[in-house]
Order: sequence, then structure tokens, then C-alpha cells
Amino acid sequence: MERYQHFCKNTGSTLCGKIHTVVSGDSCWSIGQANSVTVTQIQSLNPTLGQNCDLTVGKILLIQPACSVESTPCGKTYTVISGDSCWSIGQANSITVAQLQSLNPSLGQNCDLTVGQILLMQPACSVESMPCGKTYTVISGDSCWSIGQANSITVAQLQSLNPTLGENCDLTVGQILLIQSACNGYSTGWS
Repeated sequence: MERYQHFCKNTGSTLCGKIHTVVSGDSCWSIGQANSVTVTQIQSLNPTLGQNCDLTVGKILLIQPACSVESTPCGKTYTVISGDSCWSIGQANSITVAQLQSLNPSLGQNCDLTVGQILLMQPACSVESMPCGKTYTVISGDSCWSIGQANSITVAQLQSLNPTLGENCDLTVGQILLIQSACNGYSTGWS
């Protein structure tokens, strides 16, 4: 298996959606150096790493987002801490409570927060910024297995296309998943 994989080609010559599979001896710093990105960028694209950038052998990391590099930064997240409210998070990120709820349907009408919860602050990717691929929006009751079955892909392929799912394939209602990536003659390697 390649340690670095590109799963989508941008409309220009730049490849996007690059992932990295962690091997023994890797650190966020060494991965960043090898890919010309900062540790902060790696942590931002992979919020489950935490502040210490905790790596596990075999973990799949997103190195470049699956969005057009010309587009506005997308997929910005925020991790809820003690004392946060939807209003304070919105104020700190220049969005309204309604926008926060729209981006994070699992919050519900009461905007229920849990410490450690990862919230989306900007849309993951707009249709215009994702030049290719098929997406699926997670609904209540979904599992990675059921999504894979419905779309004729394996759980491993779903995780490979969506590295932020992690090893446990953690889903959130409203989350947009990449199901198929094939563009400009470049594909994931399965059909």
C-alpha cells in the first residue's frame, strides 16, 4: 500500500485530497515536512489527533482537503470546551447560531453541546469546490457498513475516502461523505 495517496484531481494541475497512512516512526512533524504542510494544518484536517498530535500506526490522515485549493478554506472545525455556548462559539467564529445549527444538525433546536464535540464552522466543501466525486449525507441510523452496502463500497474504502472518520468509523448526522472519487481520468483504483 502506498503511504501517500491522492484521491481527487483538481481542475488545474494540482492534486487534492492527499492522505497518509501512519507507519512506525512517523511524527506529525515528519509527515508535515514530507508534504510541505505544518503540524497545525495536519491537526486542523484531522481533529481527532488532539493537541499532542497523537498518532497510531495504520491511522489514515488527511494531508490536503478534498476541495479545490482555489476555493475559500473549507471544513473549519471547532472543539467544544467547558463553558461554551452556541452563541459564544458563533461569535468567536463570525457565524450565527442558526448557521452553526445548520452546519451541525446533530445540535438540534436547543443547540445541545458536549465537551469534546467537534463542530463544523464552515461547510466541508461546496459542490462548486469539489470538482468530482459522489457524496452522501449521513442520516440517523446510518452505519459505515450500511452506507458502504448501499453504495457498493467496503467500509475500508469509505474510510480511505473520508480519513476523518477514524478507525472506529465515527459518523455524525448531517456529515457529508465522499463515496466515489473519479475525476479528470484519475480514480481511487476501484469502480
